[in-house]
Amino acid sequence: MSGSEAGEAPALIMEWIEGVDLAKLVQAAKKAGRRLPVDVVAAIARDVLAGLHAAHESRRDDGLALDIIHRDVSPQNVLVGFDGVVRVTDFGVAKATVRRQHTEAGSIKGKLAYLAPEQLSGRCDRRVDVYGAGVIMWELLTGTRMRSGDGVEMLVEIMCSRASAPSAIAPDTACLDAVVMRALEHREEDRFATAEEMLQAIERQVTAASPARVAEIVREIMGGAEPAASEKVAATTMNASLPWRDAIAERDGRGRYRDRRARRQRQRCLNPGEENCAGAPPGAEEQVLQEYRVAVSPQATVVR
Repeated sequence: MSGSEAGEAPALIMEWIEGVDLAKLVQAAKKAGRRLPVDVVAAIARDVLAGLHAAHESRRDDGLALDIIHRDVSPQNVLVGFDGVVRVTDFGVAKATVRRQHTEAGSIKGKLAYLAPEQLSGRCDRRVDVYGAGVIMWELLTGTRMRSGDGVEMLVEIMCSRASAPSAIAPDTACLDAVVMRALEHREEDRFATAEEMLQAIERQVTAASPARVAEIVREIMGGAEPAASEKVAATTMNASLPWRDAIAERDGRGRYRDRRARRQRQRCLNPGEENCAGAPPGAEEQVLQEYRVAVSPQATVVR
């Protein structure tokens, strides 16, 4: 929504996803002594790869390829909705031809446990995302972490070691061994050339679960209840043109401020004499917090 349309400052409208990130789903399954069924893993991988391929193939209106590379394909950045649809999120460290900011030489973007070997030397194309998807599949199929080292130990593991096939740990996953191991090849030229190619290979081996079945399994593992919405910030209820609302909104679901910047901004905004207050009226904090409670959860409590 643009400022001219709303008559206010520009605002960013984001979709609210009712669901859980893949990392939490895997953690809950592990606590329950379960692994995700193979067909559900195939469905999750299918949706992730379809999303990545759409990003990789995206173009500007004039036809110029954007060359978007996610670079941080990991369970924390995959949302599994209670509708059974899987979404790739957080392109915050993505690489694209039109970005104004570029990664400094020698810096690494992404989580070490899911990095492709070539990312350590600064090379990056769509096949690093294929590799990340391969690591996710390996972990979903086996119910364990593929890399367990830390720091230098993990760097050595990325460069030198090769994971065993998933079926070595979970025999019932043998149908997807070839797909996963090709995605995890050390040399990028030996991997699938595109996310779509990997998706098609999965579909040839397994009939992926329907969204309804994925939703059913997710609810079973998560205890049949959706996670408390109070763990999220109801940013869509806040008026982007009022900084004092933004500062108050930067609380997490337990009412604590997420960072020092939010705490400092709160102090400025609640003092009418301070700069950037934007005229916060008396009782402004309680007004916004009430909106927040209603939009997020009636049980949300504020911790001073």
